[in-house]
Amino acid sequence: MSIYFPPLRYILDSFRQDWLSGQGLHNLEPSLTVLVAGFRLAVLVGSAGGAVMRLSRFTERATHPLLGSAACRARCRTAAGAQPRH
Repeated sequence: MSIYFPPLRYILDSFRQDWLSGQGLHNLEPSLTVLVAGFRLAVLVGSAGGAVMRLSRFTERATHPLLGSAACRARCRTAAGAQPRH
């Protein structure tokens, strides 16, 4: 038995113990709070970073080869009628 691949019986026992006893719901609120806070932070940092990259000629030239080619590949693939990879 590996600690990385426990038997299904142990997984179901753990699920029953955690979720059906109410402990899972108790832990859900802090987990979702951290998830939402992380998403908000990512949106703020990404938006600010994107604005800086767009407003500064130096950062736009420095990041365009990487970001521009990624955007072009996505546009070219869908424009050619190919289905995007999932």
